[in-house]
Amino acid sequence: MGEKSRVRFMIAIALILVVAVCYSFTASVFQNSPSVGFADVGRFPGEEVNEPDPFGDMTLVEVTPDTVQEVISKLERYASYSRTITVEYLNGDAVAGTLTASVMVDGGWARADVVEQNGRKEHTIVGDGIRWLWYDNARRYIETEASQAAADLIQRIPTYEDVLEVDRARITAASYELRGGLPCVYVEVHEPELDYLERFWVSVESGLLVSSETVREGAVVYRMSSYQVESPLSEAESGFTLPDGTVLHRSAG
Repeated sequence: MGEKSRVRFMIAIALILVVAVCYSFTASVFQNSPSVGFADVGRFPGEEVNEPDPFGDMTLVEVTPDTVQEVISKLERYASYSRTITVEYLNGDAVAGTLTASVMVDGGWARADVVEQNGRKEHTIVGDGIRWLWYDNARRYIETEASQAAADLIQRIPTYEDVLEVDRARITAASYELRGGLPCVYVEVHEPELDYLERFWVSVESGLLVSSETVREGAVVYRMSSYQVESPLSEAESGFTLPDGTVLHRSAG
């Protein structure tokens, strides 16, 4: 994404309090970096954990603004999973709007069923370079070419591959934190064009973005969360089917 296009995009989304960035940590930009492990859950600030350490004796690699991109590049995202995502648009302490997305990902295919703020349901399937889109219970659908990022963007969440490419001077904080009870890598990025902060929490187990926030003038205006994930996607869950009954993909389960 070019810098000029990025600025225009951020300005547009700021006007409606929607912030979108890119979502996956699939790139591995540091070929010779050390192995990443996450040992002591008790070191994660934010929540008390009395359960045994689920990461055993793995080495905890230090996370700082200078090293977080390297750590992130080593996380492995689940290749097959299902989950529900909740997005809130906030105005002070009040929730100005919400949407939810039921997501399935498997073998390079992705489906998102999004319930929008007005109650309309948007259904999208992406795979093999094609995007299928329809609304509510319609049997007709729109078929278009899909970019490589489309499978991520249909989930309506901030995505964070850009964190691996962002100028490190913009990364203002990085650490390990618990979020929703999950050990995560935390990253905070300052966007100077509009003077807001973007916060990301990425599960060290699933490699998925489990929460994010956008902060303007000290107030959270956008929050995304998705703490429960099922992996792998079972054959019974697989729903890569068009409204006319055409089956596009079946999960191996």
